[in-house]
Amino acid sequence: MFDASMPARRVPGSALPVGAPGWTPETVEAELIEAARWLYHAGGRAGPLGFVGSRLHDAPLSLHEHIEAFGGPPERADLDDEKEEEHEAERLHYRMLPAARLDQLDAALRWPARYVAPRHPDAARALQAWIAAQAARRGFAPICRERGLNRTLAYRWKDRALSLIAVGLTISRVPPR
Repeated sequence: MFDASMPARRVPGSALPVGAPGWTPETVEAELIEAARWLYHAGGRAGPLGFVGSRLHDAPLSLHEHIEAFGGPPERADLDDEKEEEHEAERLHYRMLPAARLDQLDAALRWPARYVAPRHPDAARALQAWIAAQAARRGFAPICRERGLNRTLAYRWKDRALSLIAVGLTISRVPPR
């Protein structure tokens, strides 16, 4: 472990001492998850919503018609109370972040494009799919299926992308958070 009282041994070809605190794939992973969840909770829906009103819908049943047809009132399809409270607490957390932290999270969202995509587009795609799964708290396998990625290979590409970002951040001398 790095200790300020120890004589600094240098990594060949680097200005960093051996064992110095810096970016690792694990710290990059944590920062990207935090940034994706911030975006997931702070950002609104994206996409064209102008055509929603033009869809034809079946006329909704009245409460009496629903009870008559199905033998009871309609069930509520929302999250249960505990999950709903947790979701609202997380949303409130991301709304209360200081501006400096928001700048850091915004910069983190650009790392895959800067350090991975130019030379390893497949790794960038896999990392983006994995980040989307983490932000939405979904499984990685369904997202890989949706995007046509081999899950086992996508995990390897994701790990490669995290390593490339960690090396890029260290070389660029971006201080770890």
